[in-house]
Amino acid sequence: MPRNDKAISIGVMVIFGIVFSLPVSAISQPFETSTVARIVGDSPEAMIAQLDGGSLNLEHATLYSNDWIYPEKYGGRAYDINKTLNSQFPGQNKVNFIPYNAIPGIDGWDWDDVQSGISSAGKKDLVIIESKGSIENNQLISESPKWLDEDLTPGNLDWNTDKKPLILFDSEYAGMHLPSFKSFVGKLAKDAVTIAPTAFPDKEFVKAFVCNLKDKDLGSIYRNARNNYYWSSKTPSGLALMSYELYGDPTLNVSIPKPLGDINQYCEGFLTDYSEMIKAGSLYADIGFSLKNYSIIKQDNFSILSVNNTGLSYTFGELILPYLTKKTEFPLRTLILNYTYLLSDPVTLTIADLPSWKGELANRTCWESNKPADIGFSVSFTEDKEAVIATVNPIEIVNCTKGELKLWRQVNYSIKYEPYSPIIIDSLEHLSKVRPNEKTGLTARIRKIVLNSSVYGTFVLATSNRTVAEKEAVISLSSEEFNISFYSNPEEGKEEYSLIFVRGNDTMTSATFSIETLLVESELIIPETAGTETTVQLKMENNGNESINSTIMDYLAREGAILAQGKIERALLPGENIINLTYSGLAK
Repeated sequence: MPRNDKAISIGVMVIFGIVFSLPVSAISQPFETSTVARIVGDSPEAMIAQLDGGSLNLEHATLYSNDWIYPEKYGGRAYDINKTLNSQFPGQNKVNFIPYNAIPGIDGWDWDDVQSGISSAGKKDLVIIESKGSIENNQLISESPKWLDEDLTPGNLDWNTDKKPLILFDSEYAGMHLPSFKSFVGKLAKDAVTIAPTAFPDKEFVKAFVCNLKDKDLGSIYRNARNNYYWSSKTPSGLALMSYELYGDPTLNVSIPKPLGDINQYCEGFLTDYSEMIKAGSLYADIGFSLKNYSIIKQDNFSILSVNNTGLSYTFGELILPYLTKKTEFPLRTLILNYTYLLSDPVTLTIADLPSWKGELANRTCWESNKPADIGFSVSFTEDKEAVIATVNPIEIVNCTKGELKLWRQVNYSIKYEPYSPIIIDSLEHLSKVRPNEKTGLTARIRKIVLNSSVYGTFVLATSNRTVAEKEAVISLSSEEFNISFYSNPEEGKEEYSLIFVRGNDTMTSATFSIETLLVESELIIPETAGTETTVQLKMENNGNESINSTIMDYLAREGAILAQGKIERALLPGENIINLTYSGLAK
């Protein structure tokens, strides 16, 4: 059996503690609560004509994409959006991709195909165009997959949109519209409702929009698509979100065919309906509890009011009254917008011998005759969280002189906030000590603090200089456990770890913990009294599976002077090993 060699020194113990921390950065991005739409035209009449307050009864969907489509077994984005459209518009869709066996730049659709398809559509159509766009010589252009096809520009765009399609033109700068500047929007918005980015497109937004199409007004569909894109896509972009514009009437009533099967199968968490929650204006953390159990306790010559789950305030010169604090945690950089509270269910009490605090219980001093009950709020920060501290003063002073009080027995308050991270790491469970290079695990309790049906991201477990483990996660419940396995440090020592939740390239939130790796643990057992010769026991615990050849050096010292020293060679067997050390001259 192979053996390990280890030198162990017993004597003065010096502990060095090194703590590493990883920087956390974030920006606050709330979900959108309203829809912004733009109306364009060369005259007031042309603009008013776009606000007809009618309906958009979509019966068909057509997609022109510069994605390559591969056989089903290979999957890919094109296959995915194809399935999504088939589900939303069963039997009523036409998709145009670049075939996987196409000759690059030769096969695929061109702008004549788009023009012909829009002009000949027999039913009200959703038209999606995904192409590469740019600005050249102060002119917008959009490219087809065919190299020899002429670029599309506002000057040569000649589509018949009399049937008023809904066009999602997902090309760079396709949504740009400025006065005296020729734009695609200027040519399309007269008849077609148009959605397009002013700068940066993202095909994930296309999917979010298709998933959120349902029998609802266009503004709600567009808003839900934007929120679901930002909060549920795997790599959301704030630049892309700011780029998309809706040109048309947001009050249009939209209808689509009855979806085929379960749309959730293809929409991967893009289906959160924010409509009901948005009525409240933002996200809220609501806290409520009761203070119904109370008693009056005699102490010395005074009476003190005691209320369940509260402490007593001992502020010099003030009445001794119950209070409590509550902490509500959020991820770092959460934007706290507002606090509201409601105190209810009061009961009136008279305590004639209620004391003040003056270093001891004392006859009360009434600086003010009455004072309302209230809740004060403050924000504190730790390395990986921020917390709202609510200080609840549930006692209203009705008449200080007479000792008349009112206890408000029901406490409710609400914290209005805008989250950056969609989750918070509430707690971590792990072993405190493990062997070097041993497989161990971490269990994190995760709480979802956004409205999304599911949150996607990656958990990264890291130390100061290396990534230990990574694991993708889908958090669907309001609170659930997440488990990740990893190997401990191959060297002995205490190591600091960070569990980091990442979306795209952004760190959303994190939590830190430490684990000590120990191959050998030692304990010195010293008797309470010493004789001429005294034996102390050195207990050595070998946590490994093999014997360890060890050199044990011991020192007996007094006032900095070494009185005796020794050296023992010992093979430490797995498990507990007892070594006796005998010293003389300890007794006075």
